[in-house]
Formats: sequence, C-alpha cells, structure tokens
Amino acid sequence: MLMVDSTVWFDTTTGISTGMSAILDSRSCIPEASAVSEGLARQSQSFIRLQAEADNLAAQMQEFETAHCMLAEITDYIYFLQRKVTLPDIYAAEVQHAVLEYALRSGRKDSLVHLEEEFADYDQQFPRD
Repeated sequence: MLMVDSTVWFDTTTGISTGMSAILDSRSCIPEASAVSEGLARQSQSFIRLQAEADNLAAQMQEFETAHCMLAEITDYIYFLQRKVTLPDIYAAEVQHAVLEYALRSGRKDSLVHLEEEFADYDQQFPRD
C-alpha cells in the first residue's frame, strides 16, 4: 500500500483508495499464524510439484519429438503407398524424374572431378605472362 496523504492509502494490487479508518479496521482481520503457515506449506508443496514437473519436462519433450518424428515417417509412408496404388502412372513418372535428376547431379560431380584432374597442371604447362 502507498500512502497518498495522511488519511488516504492506495492499494497497488487492487487499485482502490482506502481511508485511514478502513485501514485500522482491516488490521483487526489479520489471519492467525497457523493459517499462514498452512498456506505457506501448501505453496511450498505446489512449488515442489512444479519443480519436479519442470525437471521432467525435458524428457517429456524428447519423447514428444521422437513420437512426432515417428508419426511424420508413418504419414509419409502412407502417402507413398497411396500414391503408388491409386496413381501408378504418375508415381512411376515421379520416380523416373527423381532418378534421372539424381543421375544428372552425380554425373555433374563426376565430370567436374575429371576436368579438375585433367587441368590440374594447366598453370604449370601454360604459365601466364
């Protein structure tokens, strides 16, 4: 609580201005120590449970990611089977395109290696002026 002037107090948690007489009346409603200690005990038990859950969260996230990856693989495989069974011509064309693209890509790498070997000593044979 903040004191605005000598007779008015402002409660920052509720946003309510309170007169001095209300403050004095509320002081008679202070809870007993046993109720406070029970509340603190409940809060500490809740905190311990939350801490245990937080410690276990990393393991749970790892399990979730593993399960998610497995579900993604299963879904991909089901999609693959569905395409293969329901649209065999389109599937065959897609596979042929993928194989051809892979062959061209690997062929380019092989041809570059061959050119690098062939012209490795080019600068020594034909020095620049």
